[in-house]
Amino acid sequence: MKPHSSFNLTLIQKAIRLLYDHHGSNSTSTGKNRAASLIVSGVGSTSLAWLFGVPGASSYLMDAHIPYGMSAVNELLFDHPVLDATQEIKYVSEEVALRMSSKAFAKSAHISFFSRYPHSCKNDDTSMSECNAVLQNYASCLSNAIGLGCTGAIRTLQPKKGKHHAFIAIKCFENGKFVNKTYSIELEKDKREREEEENLISLLIIRTLLNHSLPDHIKVEENTKSILNELDQYFNNLLLENEIVQNKEWSEENVWNFESDSSLIGLYSYSRNLNNEETIYELGHEEAQLFLKEKYLNFILFPGSFNPLHHGHIQLMERAKKIALSQLSDVEKRIGLEAFFELSVQNVDKKGIDVNILRERLEGMKKVSDRFSCLITKAPLFIQKAKLFNKDSKIFIVIGSDTAIRIVDTKYYKNSEEEMIKALMVFKQHNCVFLVGGRLDQKDKTSQKFITMSDINVPKGFEDIFIEIPEFRVDISSTELRNKK
Repeated sequence: MKPHSSFNLTLIQKAIRLLYDHHGSNSTSTGKNRAASLIVSGVGSTSLAWLFGVPGASSYLMDAHIPYGMSAVNELLFDHPVLDATQEIKYVSEEVALRMSSKAFAKSAHISFFSRYPHSCKNDDTSMSECNAVLQNYASCLSNAIGLGCTGAIRTLQPKKGKHHAFIAIKCFENGKFVNKTYSIELEKDKREREEEENLISLLIIRTLLNHSLPDHIKVEENTKSILNELDQYFNNLLLENEIVQNKEWSEENVWNFESDSSLIGLYSYSRNLNNEETIYELGHEEAQLFLKEKYLNFILFPGSFNPLHHGHIQLMERAKKIALSQLSDVEKRIGLEAFFELSVQNVDKKGIDVNILRERLEGMKKVSDRFSCLITKAPLFIQKAKLFNKDSKIFIVIGSDTAIRIVDTKYYKNSEEEMIKALMVFKQHNCVFLVGGRLDQKDKTSQKFITMSDINVPKGFEDIFIEIPEFRVDISSTELRNKK
């Protein structure tokens, strides 16, 4: 079929109406509304006009960007309008489309989280269960987020030497995992007007959103199937004989990559209700990083081997939460405070653990707590832990007094007071505060001396990064529990 200027806008509007009416009943995620953001550059902006032209867009669309100048694309994707000379970027490429979709995906999760979450945490007296729900709420938003990016080059006033082509990338959660998929097409040159090429790519964007937003049980309904088939046939009739849409898909087989050089491996969140129904979220590096880098969130981090987790750990965490909440403003309390136990698979003093041991530790935690979150890292050092978070966040790290002693002991900094001060400055710069629980003297256990912050000499000017957890004492250790088995 030859290209033509008339376009079946009525069919497109029917398809978009379908999208807005049914994207919220997705059985593959959480039953909540899908939340989509788009970034398009060079081609595809007409898709936004179509989407915003149908009533109900606000139930689905979170954000849209059309960066057109090169510096605008640079700033959006690389956080700076001018790139380093060593960065060679091909702006119409699969790589850039994927970057766009990842940025759009993050924006969708961010906006939907902050637009929904405050409604479940209105009061200033934020409860412990509400605090612990922050990650689960964010993970739910991630599983419903859609990010689409499109970059292309089409007909212009002057004849184009290069190809007329486009790349579309989408990131979303499907079949229990986060996937990235790309669609690319090369158009025959000088066969269409610019408007026709623009409409064709925009239609491909709409088809892509429909395919990845509508749940399977909706797609098989007669009315839906009829509209989707008609749209597919209409799109295919617009293609010339040699024009083919190519597609690729990527997803991680294992959500946690222990071979990565990154200090961050992922996140695990668990809850069990009164009916013993479990909710579990496992986030890999990329999705976990989105959560940890949210500058409006604040966190408690309780590092340990937790072999096993016991009630002393749980009680200490609960006391730490109360102290951390007392350090937050009313607005910060309403946004939320997420508390993590942290398992580092690498350790300075102990042997590291593999994924099987990690799974055993997490299963052990379920026996002690019906709601917890766990940060999984390769960050044995406190400085590494601090750098996992956004500098604007407040980070409260739960430690024992024996660990606090080491943090301010020059022996652990090659006997250099200067190096110790540098390390303490990093904690200050990253808004880190250590919540210190008293502990029996680990060097001389026969003395039965209970060490608190009053026994620790903190360098002048750094007293504010140590807060004692007062009147807390549980003389139990994981080692003792293991030895009793």
